[in-house]
Amino acid sequence: MIRSSRIFSPLSKGIFRQNRYAVAGTAGVLGSRFLSSVSCDSGDSAVANSAPAAVSDAMANASAAADTSSTPVDWLISGLQVMHDSTGMPWWGTIIGATVLVRAATLPVTVFQMQNVAKLAQIKPEMERLTDRMKDLVARGEHEVAQKYRAELKDLFKRNNASPMRSMASAFVQMPVFMSFFFALRRMAEEVPSFWEEGALWFENLSTSDPYYILPVISGGLMYINITLGSDMPNAAQSQIMTKVMKGISLASIPLTAYFPSALFMYWIPSNFISLLQGRMLRLAPVRTALGLPPISKVEKSSQTKEKLAAQILQPSEVFSQRPIAPKVDHNTVTAKDDLVRPKQHKKAAPAKKSKRGKKH
Repeated sequence: MIRSSRIFSPLSKGIFRQNRYAVAGTAGVLGSRFLSSVSCDSGDSAVANSAPAAVSDAMANASAAADTSSTPVDWLISGLQVMHDSTGMPWWGTIIGATVLVRAATLPVTVFQMQNVAKLAQIKPEMERLTDRMKDLVARGEHEVAQKYRAELKDLFKRNNASPMRSMASAFVQMPVFMSFFFALRRMAEEVPSFWEEGALWFENLSTSDPYYILPVISGGLMYINITLGSDMPNAAQSQIMTKVMKGISLASIPLTAYFPSALFMYWIPSNFISLLQGRMLRLAPVRTALGLPPISKVEKSSQTKEKLAAQILQPSEVFSQRPIAPKVDHNTVTAKDDLVRPKQHKKAAPAKKSKRGKKH
């Protein structure tokens, strides 16, 4: 049985660019939608024989649409269309599948970032020593000497093949992906009619918000757990204050996203779950060894070296506030030589007694 809302009319490339998701007739611009619209128990051989051609037409039309598109959002929409039409999966499965593929593709970037963070942890004491010295020289106006320390710091990074900027590699990749999915799914929720009926369970309509607020709670909860567990990792990039801020944002996201289309949560929830699973897996010793990452214990030891050294060094105020402690001498074991060297202690003379004057009569 063919759903009437999933049959599209033939349009030109330019019209497809402007309104490629509108319902308008009997035949489809993306012919593979015919493949996904046929019931599984259909025995029509003509339909079965036309499946490869339909998929091929869908790929060609999607490629033409991508050629006329100019933003990553348009490219992502075209890619989701191709995946949906060629696999026959409903939209909720298509979005989740695309999320898994994208996260798998960006996994090497995450591993690269973790390797860089581990290298920075090993050189952290030397790096902070040079940085503190450089800041002190700049504050005193000795810029030429500070330049030497800056060159030494660069040489330290070069020798260890590490860089602080590389620690932001994952963020530089994940942020454009996040924004592209957000705007693409928002647009598709407004323009794709099949979003109305290709949800699942209680959220059958992906273009509307979850009436029971279950999806926002799951998404915010997974985000909170990720931040909590991430702050326990050694060398966590964020400070304690930043961790608290992020936890607050994760809780605030529940009411803020409660009225977003359910389609967005088909990306957010799997993405947060993959982050949680990925974080747990990357703590396992065999996985870290296979990826060239140092064991957790060594990373923790390297990150704590600076703090231990700082705790052992007395501050100037503490030094001058302490009283000198005289060495204890055991007089019972003093030798003759020591007795000659030691000056004799003279007893103080007792004060003279005052004579009592006679009483006057």
